[in-house]
Amino acid sequence: MAIFDKKGLDGLIALCLFMFASFFTLILLHSLYRFVKNIASSN
Repeated sequence: MAIFDKKGLDGLIALCLFMFASFFTLILLHSLYRFVKNIASSN
């Protein structure tokens, strides 16, 4: 299978890491947004 050569595997790992980082950043931004909104509404 051509996808499992060294270059393809490195690309696949890079893609997975990139998707995981994007997902993690979205969750972090969302929780930060809710945190700021809670502080703003409590004052």
